[in-house]
Amino acid sequence: MEKGLLERVPKTSVSGNPFAGYQIPQNVTLGGAVGETIQLLLNCPGMASSSGSAEDVLEILGVS
Repeated sequence: MEKGLLERVPKTSVSGNPFAGYQIPQNVTLGGAVGETIQLLLNCPGMASSSGSAEDVLEILGVS
């Protein structure tokens, strides 16, 4: 997923700790994109997104 985003979507950056044990990017920034639009496109099972803070995503996932 990470490689595909970086190759296909302009102004994209991926960040996070690669040693944290996660198999997916922890933070993806899509420059120039409207957050709410991206959230609608990512509205699918197994995906959590937020146009706000990381705490918002953790709340969506039920982690506190």
